[in-house]
Amino acid sequence: MFEMLLQQQGIASEAAFEEQLRMQMLQQKALADGVEVTDEEIEAQYNRMINEVQASHILVEDEELANELYERATSGEDFAALAEEYSTDSGSAAEGGSVGYFSRGQMVPAFEDKAYELEIGDISEPVQSEYGYHIIYVTDKRPVESDVEALENVRDQLETEIATTKVDSTQAQEKITQLLKDADIDVKIEGFEDTFVFEDPAADLEENVDVEEDADADTEETDDTTDESAE
Repeated sequence: MFEMLLQQQGIASEAAFEEQLRMQMLQQKALADGVEVTDEEIEAQYNRMINEVQASHILVEDEELANELYERATSGEDFAALAEEYSTDSGSAAEGGSVGYFSRGQMVPAFEDKAYELEIGDISEPVQSEYGYHIIYVTDKRPVESDVEALENVRDQLETEIATTKVDSTQAQEKITQLLKDADIDVKIEGFEDTFVFEDPAADLEENVDVEEDADADTEETDDTTDESAE
């Protein structure tokens, strides 16, 4: 079964899968290097690993409607009835908006962050994600049923993951490019020899300056010729 899943993902073998995971972890570690992560941030993420939240939500595309539904829900209207009538998440709407229990990494970040902030019985103001606007109603919190490793055993992993989220895409790409340049990778496969050949931005800038100077010189020469012809 596992080998079939690997084949569906285009991965040749379990060894190749393990190497891919290793490279991803090394890449994450490199991106996170130098990014500050506090003990409080690590402990907050670990808390999400050992505790789960039960919640319901109403999902709509329009912010104005989301604000209206929030006011209605917090004014005493039945949350489940509002979810059934208005939520665009058809799966949970049929259950009165219930998404059941979830823990760290099982919901989109904006939803997860807000759900863990809320106390039992709280209803959130509209929270925006890539799916639209969520009004979240937390109905329970409890320890997870499965075993979770001790904090000290996962601290480094959590620190790396948190740091990675703090690096924007531009910085990440620049870091990866620099790492590849520093690695000085020599590709022997025909047709892919230039895969890790990177142009020097400084050289490009110098070349552009030279071209601009040549163009200016040509313009001046043309102007001089035009003036002489006019005389």
